[in-house]
This record gives sequence, structure tokens and C-alpha cells, in this order.
Amino acid sequence: MHLDFAVVADYALVDQAGKISVLGIFQHIWVQNFPAMHPRLHLVLRLKGKRTEIGEHGVQIRLLDEQETEILGGNGNVTFAEPPAGVTDIEAAAILVFDVPFPHPGPYRFEHILKDIQTLNEWALQGRLEVTALSLHAYAYVTDRYALLPHGASIGDNYGPIVVAREARTPEALRETTIAVPGRLTTAFLTLRVCLGEFPFVEMPFDQILPAVAEGRVAAGLLIHEGQLTYRQHGLNCTLDLGKWWYESTGLPLPLGANAVRRDLGEPAVRDLSRLLKASIRYGLEHRQEALTHALQFGRGLDRATADRFIGMYVNDYTLDFGANGRRGVEVLLRMGWEEGVLPHCPAVRFAEA
Repeated sequence: MHLDFAVVADYALVDQAGKISVLGIFQHIWVQNFPAMHPRLHLVLRLKGKRTEIGEHGVQIRLLDEQETEILGGNGNVTFAEPPAGVTDIEAAAILVFDVPFPHPGPYRFEHILKDIQTLNEWALQGRLEVTALSLHAYAYVTDRYALLPHGASIGDNYGPIVVAREARTPEALRETTIAVPGRLTTAFLTLRVCLGEFPFVEMPFDQILPAVAEGRVAAGLLIHEGQLTYRQHGLNCTLDLGKWWYESTGLPLPLGANAVRRDLGEPAVRDLSRLLKASIRYGLEHRQEALTHALQFGRGLDRATADRFIGMYVNDYTLDFGANGRRGVEVLLRMGWEEGVLPHCPAVRFAEA
């Protein structure tokens, strides 16, 4: 006799014919505080054996924590019924229902730190956080310390940061125009340098650029985040769409931001963190409306429809995995940044294991 499969679910039953019906299979349980309890967790087992094992068998279930301390256990019986004539392999299903306690957290504790991208870029140079969002431009300077996670990226597919002004300007005119930028370590700035070459600029917090251009305090501005959708409300014109320019130039999506993990954590921890973070991202994608409601508290006044549109631009299939095109986009962008003289070297891109 051996275990064929085991899953945990919200509900399950076995009918009189032995058919298993399972509702709500899951792999992760999300809680805010410890100790916690998951009520009525259904553990679904299917056991297989040979015809010689017909009859009743004892089954022991033990749930262990990472120190192999038993936090839940029980014993039960499973019966292999007489199969039809000529059938040599037999199977039986068992469903066990538990209130599962979780007395303490596991080996990892996550703290959500909300900062603007320029601050996170600067912190990455210091190696301050174990896992961080950062611009792909900033990553070029920390490849010895961080590896890119294969998920969590913000990638524009034929769209991206834009340059706005009160009046239309050609790329040639922009090279002579002072442009407000959200930080010289942002990927938006790197891409604009690759596109235009040298140009005069002034650094400014990203959420101050749009009003500064609208009020005439600066001639043009490089917009990231939701300003790409709301600039028309301020009477401004898009004079350059870097996402479209990039796609027309390379045929690739434009990788803007990514998640990175500190390499000194060691390969086992990096693999664990990668797996957990990908599961969290997948959960958010599968529960989009709940995730949107949560995200609105950070939306800087965006209405739900605009926030939903903006999230849809940068939270998509590429967020679960860069894919071949996304990874190629990273390599090409950083190489072109080096060729343009923005980067001091051509970085070796390193991805953590999924």
C-alpha cells in the first residue's frame, strides 16, 4: 500500500461509488497574527495497493513544524474493497477534517516597507534590504550583491514612461530642453538617455513632476506610475512614449522594475523566498478585485477604474515570470546603456532560481 496523492482543501467528500469531489484546493494559508487556527481543513488522501491488501488498514497522520514537533496527529482506518474480477490494483480514498493550529510563524518574517523607487534604489546600493523592488537601471550597480527574482517585474509591452510638456516637442527639441526626471537611477531615466543621448535634466520626486510641468516650473517631465494615464487632465501633451520607441527599436518589452534578493542569504533561502513570493503574486492575480481594493490605499487619490487600468498595464503574465523576451529585454537595455556611456560597465545579469 502506498500514498498516491494528498491535498488540502476547503471541502471534500467521497460518494457511494468511491468518487472523490474536492472544492478549494490550496497550498498556502495567509494569516496576519500568530497563534492562528485554520478551521475544518479537509485533508484528502488516495491510497493505492494490490489485490492482496483488500481489507481494513490503519492510517496515522502527523502534522509537524519545521523542528519536527508534532502540532496535530490522529489515527484512522481505510478499507480497500473487493475490486471487480481481473483487477489487480486497488485504491481507496480518505478524508480527514481538522481544526489546524499554527502556534508560531515559520522561519521567515516579512515586513512590508513602502518607499518611492528612488529611495529603494539608493538602499539597494547599500544592500539594506534582503528582498527589494528596484529599477533595472539601479540593478546594474548591484549585480555583485543581488540576483533578480524571476517574478514581480514591471514590464511595459509597447508602452512605458512618457515625456510630457505643455506643447508638442520633437526628440531633437527635447535634447535642448530641461526635463524633470524621477531619479537618475530609474529605468525611465536610463531609457530616455539611450533614446535621446545627453540632455539637461533636474531630479524631482516622481509625484511632483506632473504639477511642475503643468504650472510651468519646468519645460518637460518624465512620467512614471499613474501620471502616464492622468497627464491629459492637466492639459499636457505626450511628446515621447518610451515604451513605443523601445518596442519599435528592439521588438522587445521594456523591463522597468524588478524584485531582487540578496545573494548572501544563500541558495536554500533564496529558493524558499522565490517560491513564497511567487505564490503571493499568483494569489493576488487570482484574487484581482480583493488585491485592487488593498492597493487603492496606496493609490494617491486614483479612482478604482483608473487604478485598475494602471495595474493591468504592469501586473500581468510578465509579473509571474520575465519569460524569454523579458529577460532578453533586460540584457539589451543594460547593454545599450553601457554603449551609450550611461553605465560604467556592461552588467552580468543574474536571475535567482524560481
